[in-house]
Amino acid sequence: MRSVQRYLVTTSLFLVALVLAAATFIAFEVERVGRRQAEQQLQATTRALSLVVDGDLKRYEAILRVLAMSPHVAQRDWSGLDLQARRILQEPDAWLVVSDRAGRQLVNTGLSRGAQLPPGKAPEDMWGELDQGRSRICNLASGRVERQILCVDIAAPSRGRPEIALSVIMRPTRLAKILEQQRVEQGTYANVVDRRGIIAWRNVRPDQFIGQLATPDIRAAMSRRAEGVQESHSLEGVPTVAAFSRSPYSGWTFVVGVPRSDIRAGANQAVPLALGAAAFLILTGAAVGLLTARRVTRAAKNLAETAGEIERGFAPKYRPTGLKEIDTAAETLQAAFQARKLSEDRYRLIFEQSSDLILTADLNQVITDCNQSAAVAVGVRREQAIGRNIAEFISPDDFTQTSDKLRQKLAAGGTTRYDVRVRDS
Repeated sequence: MRSVQRYLVTTSLFLVALVLAAATFIAFEVERVGRRQAEQQLQATTRALSLVVDGDLKRYEAILRVLAMSPHVAQRDWSGLDLQARRILQEPDAWLVVSDRAGRQLVNTGLSRGAQLPPGKAPEDMWGELDQGRSRICNLASGRVERQILCVDIAAPSRGRPEIALSVIMRPTRLAKILEQQRVEQGTYANVVDRRGIIAWRNVRPDQFIGQLATPDIRAAMSRRAEGVQESHSLEGVPTVAAFSRSPYSGWTFVVGVPRSDIRAGANQAVPLALGAAAFLILTGAAVGLLTARRVTRAAKNLAETAGEIERGFAPKYRPTGLKEIDTAAETLQAAFQARKLSEDRYRLIFEQSSDLILTADLNQVITDCNQSAAVAVGVRREQAIGRNIAEFISPDDFTQTSDKLRQKLAAGGTTRYDVRVRDS
């Protein structure tokens, strides 16, 4: 049989185990929710970067369409168009180029007015898109003046096959200026990847990585879906969680990655707090459980001592414990003791003062007590009668008869009454 203290301690340990399990679950849940929130924030950042860049590219396309409708284009007045374009497009990282189908440049505002224009040919894929009446956003390419360029192209209006293309040429650093407004957090890797998976711009060490392929896992993820979140590595080899989003306008993909350690850092700060709180609750619960167990054990011991005193015939000296149920049980025992004592006192008074012959005997009919009247009737002192058999004081015939009746009554239950003749000892 388990003691109350052991039972309470076991219960406390069970509750401690439940709290520990709950704390562990909360810690994992905090990390999972933190990871999910970080991923959602990354995805939102890629979409925002895409919208910002698309807005700028569409602005360039609008400028090109305004210039394409200029009378200078219709009249092939390239000097006049050059002057008009310089007034409209006054940006150090972007300029206008007008070229014919053969790739011969007719206007280049990236050079000084009157400068000799560089020779070359048109990109192979440019006219394939422009002939279908679409604008074109190019991939990262090698320029005739700049080593690396990006561009927006449209065809000038024509009754037949277009012969003139207007382009806004940009340095990749133009993307950096556009995206500076988004305030990408320190330690975050932000990339613009063209349709071939080549990095067109990067916020970290761009001179080293622009023109290189994005990591294989990012390119594989980009080939499967337009946006998502992928565990990856930066080009420097840092383990990251990266989100990507492809622009439906340019076809470029915007990739933002953060070190996995940074994502875990928030959770790592929350988890110790959760575990610390759990540890405090566990220790507090254990301490309260032990104190409660000790208090209940002391109260139960006090109750047992009270019962022992009653059993030995002493008046109980119970000390209230403040535990309602145990104190009520003790009060009940005390009340029962007082009632029994009162009954015994009444019985003793009747037993001592009655003129009737009263004696008590065990099942072997050995006298255990008798009153003074009974002792006088058989001619002995009271203390001399105790311990002797009733047969010594009753006639043999009556004793045999009453013994048989007594055995029958003990077997059947109830009470019986009969007269006997007492003989003087």
